[in-house]
Amino acid sequence: MPCHSERSEESRPEAGVSLSRDSAAFPSISLGRHRCRPPALCARRPSYYYCPVPCGPSSRNELSQGRALAGRRVSPRPPTPRELRHGLIGESAVYRQIPSPTRFAPALIPILTLALAPSSQAQPETAIALYRQKKFGEAARVLEQHLASQPDDLRARLLLGLCYQEAGDKAGAERVFADAVARRPDDHAAHYYLARVQYLRARFADAAHVYDLVGLIRAEQNDNAAALAAYEAAIRADRKFADAYLNAGVLLLKLGRTSDALARLNTAISLNPRSADAFYQRARARLELNKSAEAEKDLVQALSLARYEPARRLLAQVRAGGVGMPPARSAPMPSPAPIRFRDVARNAGLRFILENHPTPQKHLIETMPGGVAAFDYNNDGLPDIYFTNGASVPSLEKDARYWNRLYRNDGGMKFTDVTDEAGLAAAGYSMGVAAADYDNDGYVDLFVAGVNHNILYRNTGHGKFEDVTTRAGLRSEGWSVAAGWFDYDNDGFLDLFVVNYVEWSPGLDPFCGGPTGTFRIYCHPSAYRGTSNRLYHNRGDGTFEDVSERAGIAAHAGKGMSAAFADYDGDGFPDIFVTNDSLPNFLFHNHGDGTFEEVALPAGVGLTDNGRPVSSMGVDFRDYDNDGLPDLIVTALARETFPLFRNEGKGFFRDATYPSRLGLASANRSGWSVGMFDFNNDGWKDVFSANAHVTDNIESFSADRYQQPNSVFANLGNGQFADVSADAGPDFQTPRAHRGAAFADFNRDGKIDVVVSSLGGPAELWENVSPESNHWMTLRLEGTRSNRDGIGARIRIETPYGT
Repeated sequence: MPCHSERSEESRPEAGVSLSRDSAAFPSISLGRHRCRPPALCARRPSYYYCPVPCGPSSRNELSQGRALAGRRVSPRPPTPRELRHGLIGESAVYRQIPSPTRFAPALIPILTLALAPSSQAQPETAIALYRQKKFGEAARVLEQHLASQPDDLRARLLLGLCYQEAGDKAGAERVFADAVARRPDDHAAHYYLARVQYLRARFADAAHVYDLVGLIRAEQNDNAAALAAYEAAIRADRKFADAYLNAGVLLLKLGRTSDALARLNTAISLNPRSADAFYQRARARLELNKSAEAEKDLVQALSLARYEPARRLLAQVRAGGVGMPPARSAPMPSPAPIRFRDVARNAGLRFILENHPTPQKHLIETMPGGVAAFDYNNDGLPDIYFTNGASVPSLEKDARYWNRLYRNDGGMKFTDVTDEAGLAAAGYSMGVAAADYDNDGYVDLFVAGVNHNILYRNTGHGKFEDVTTRAGLRSEGWSVAAGWFDYDNDGFLDLFVVNYVEWSPGLDPFCGGPTGTFRIYCHPSAYRGTSNRLYHNRGDGTFEDVSERAGIAAHAGKGMSAAFADYDGDGFPDIFVTNDSLPNFLFHNHGDGTFEEVALPAGVGLTDNGRPVSSMGVDFRDYDNDGLPDLIVTALARETFPLFRNEGKGFFRDATYPSRLGLASANRSGWSVGMFDFNNDGWKDVFSANAHVTDNIESFSADRYQQPNSVFANLGNGQFADVSADAGPDFQTPRAHRGAAFADFNRDGKIDVVVSSLGGPAELWENVSPESNHWMTLRLEGTRSNRDGIGARIRIETPYGT
């Protein structure tokens, strides 16, 4: 049976609840004699107000009038984006004024349904007609048939959820709305419907969580009134939900309502006295109220809970007498120092083309190659570049066309292909690469991950490498995608972690069809069985031992895409984060005794804020807010956003995707490799992502684009990022099927450059030509008792702008 890929979601007009008073939206409904007494909120915001149910005394007669209105015919045209934006918050404002929302749900739902404009297709029109006749079961069956062939029709999916809800199956409705949220995480209507059915099921905590997420999305859109109303809805749903009080307080502070903000922040702290952010935000409010002594106490408390850099800086200002806390309402958005790139690959001599050998059979491996490494293989102080490459499919045999390539850096942004003399052409279908000096001889070695064929290359120190895979005791089993070196037991020798994807062979690829089932697309990972990752302990004599079982790694099967390493809890032992494709991510906490515990879900990094896994791709594990704690940035596919997890200390993370403004900025992008580096030397790490869709024929049945330009997000230094891709250079917006990326200062000018690979296209070498050099320093680490590369070392630099 055809297997339709969820990755081929078509971008459709946003579906939602249109409840504007605009007569064009409801031409046959007279609001004259049916207008009820609006609550205070509705009166203040008349443009958002429509009376679907009585807002005043809930008499039986008024409820009948509401039902009568629900039966009126509305315009068949789709709601406009403006109506969608205003409609959702308007309805929610009315809904929250009802003393018992559950009591009035039957009257409310038909009006919400009528806001879903009839589709031009016959099945949705039939379903809407059946719904109006209250034949909810029949309508649901029609919609299910329609969604089987058009899974991206968000309006039909929301109507299906309403059918389940009206038929009394609220659990089924919740599943449908949750699916809609997973498919369109940036759609506030889907979030709202999910929150509402959770409220009706008395799952107030879940509803509050979703309302809070809607508020974050609205705040990112600068729709402050809508955001505040959503936060207040979250508070009504769960009076003990500290995050909602905190977010409401921050927004009220921004709007200049300082006293109201302080009240909300006081409640947030009483509910969660371990929140450093809440104490910091309350300090800001108290400073605006000229309560410096109390603000200083809050800042001290914040720093006692976490290494919170904004609190440290503000405390220094307070103690220096320069309180000068400007009202948040008048503070402009910080302008980042410019970030500029130019592609110099051709002039530099990089002639590499990533050959994935696409076939009509759509073998899944064709979507995945392209790993890149930047490392100094000849110790001349200049970083060189190594590209992995594909092979012929299905034989997986390499010839010169598919060779992996090593380019020596000759200085002055010039490179020479030395693959043949170095002996690094490799074999098989290569995927990822990891570079490090595993034998502590002073020369960087290479591990190449591939499809059923991994290779360990030892650097001999004479410009050549030798394949020592078998001698080292490393096995090639399964489809390996990526790898990384780290010293998990602090014995001074680098250990190897290998990321595995799924069980695959040419004969295991099923037929996965597009929406019509008449043409083939690449299968979703759900069509394949996941595998476990491998951990190899370095014995120190050039050989490795597979300790995956004993260490607790092999017990967790996933669909790994990448890995990153950091001591996230500061216990002195490096931990492992693994991105999983469409499954919860892994966070392996290092116990320090040779064993690991998978703690992603309790730590807050297994899923995103909507409680669903995404197609996690690349990852970087670095400190973006200068509080001394490593944070996580993950790339994913279009409409999944690029999740950002802020390290809160004490072993816990918080999803900061929307508060950081990365949510909407990344929602329409599909990212692969990602790096968090300070590209403009302003002291704050920015984000670079290599972008493209998975499916090469996505444009034949979707509005998504296969080839996409890369992205760069500038760190504003206040916990937020700005998308500066459009201004990053005249050629930066060139779309390609980007995959791998590596980061280094290739010309030693103090600015981080980027090299990127792309399927079927030329490599890109992005020279960083940002106009402001600022201050920078380069460190070359050489371990003595530790591993020679110094991997895992902590370097602490304190400046007036952060640590």
